Amino acid sequence: MRAMKLAWAEDFESGLDVFDDQHRLLVDLINELSSNLDAEGTEAAEHFHTVVTRTFEFASNHFADEEKMGYMHSEVGNQ
Repeated sequence: MRAMKLAWAEDFESGLDVFDDQHRLLVDLINELSSNLDAEGTEAAEHFHTVVTRTFEFASNHFADEEKMGYMHSEVGNQ
């Protein structure tokens, strides 16, 4: 099975550099996962598990950052 690669597009940009950088890293992590789907063996499985763990941890932190920014933005708008 040939790995599919997700390409970054300008349409993904939010205009906030901190989040765009995080989004690019998420795309890179997704591409790394995709490229390892066909790998076999214990080392490949361990690497895949490591990347999955990094992806979930990073995504959790990223979404918390976005929620915090949304909360802060709504608080500023209510003043």
